[in-house]
Amino acid sequence: MQVVFSIGNRVGGIGGICVVAYYEVEGIKRKGYLRQLISVPFPLNKLASIKPYEFSVVFDRYAASRIKKCDIFHGWGGMCVESIKKAKQQGAVIFWEGSSTHPLTRDEIMEEEYKKNGMELAIDKRLEDRLIEEISMVDYITTPSKFAMDSYIHYGFPKENLFLVPYGVDLKKFAPAPKPSKFTVLYSGQVCLRKGVQYLLEAWKELNLKDAELHIVGKVWSEMKPVIEQYQMPNVTVTGKVEDTLNYYQNASLFVFPTLEEGSALVTYEAMACGLPIITTENSGSVVRNQKDGFIVKPKDASQLCKSIQHFYDKRDRLITMGNNARKRAEEYPWERCGDGICKAYEKVI
Repeated sequence: MQVVFSIGNRVGGIGGICVVAYYEVEGIKRKGYLRQLISVPFPLNKLASIKPYEFSVVFDRYAASRIKKCDIFHGWGGMCVESIKKAKQQGAVIFWEGSSTHPLTRDEIMEEEYKKNGMELAIDKRLEDRLIEEISMVDYITTPSKFAMDSYIHYGFPKENLFLVPYGVDLKKFAPAPKPSKFTVLYSGQVCLRKGVQYLLEAWKELNLKDAELHIVGKVWSEMKPVIEQYQMPNVTVTGKVEDTLNYYQNASLFVFPTLEEGSALVTYEAMACGLPIITTENSGSVVRNQKDGFIVKPKDASQLCKSIQHFYDKRDRLITMGNNARKRAEEYPWERCGDGICKAYEKVI
């Protein structure tokens, strides 16, 4: 079997897409299936002056001009219209990386949230149309979670042509450490409306816990700055973007990730590997087991976040019990499993 893997981003390094692509490619290499990797040598945030749509078109043309004959072409969403056409002409089976939910699902969720916050969701219709065109052209889609998978089924993609391949975690790097004496809640990720941080801040204000801290780690989007100002509290720290989050995981009691829409957030795997119980939403695409590794709540529901955080605040022994469960659960998802899962999907159709 010969596979051409194409992604308009760097493979490896910092950032969810870069990390996932790296371990998928490593898995394909281990099997001896990789014929060609088409990527770029730098992360896309280095191209701040180029809009995503323009870059996707340029990269796609570049990739299409270089594709070698293969059995499978595996492209990442939004970056492969022309590449798919070229690979099909050469007789390849087409796999497409559905790393997040269907674009129309994402729009539906986020348009409502932006409207609620008095904002308009900026959608590049050209890029969205491109994603939908790609979906109509491919043979198979890999997705990291049932939540993401169900979104493609909802919009008509055949269930039998979808493969569920969860992501993973570096179990050596992300490991448990002694817990802090103070009750410390951590959020890590982009600080934006999509991630639901506004609901966490609302819940935290309502709780008004004594001798407790909330740490919010990640790049703060401009849309969130008024929200953070609204909820300024002495026991809330907003650090901004950091290069290495391990120290924050290892100095937290509890991880809360109240996202509205996600494929499968890597931060949930990382927090679990560090022995943290998790509170997250039904839309996170996580591998968290409700009431065993933490709690799964409805998105956009500050009251459920309150109840779940209060549970751990009142019952500190549950931090240890569920944290240990979370670590054991994370151990089921080493990155090798993800790479092997991609290859098993290939093997089922070739």
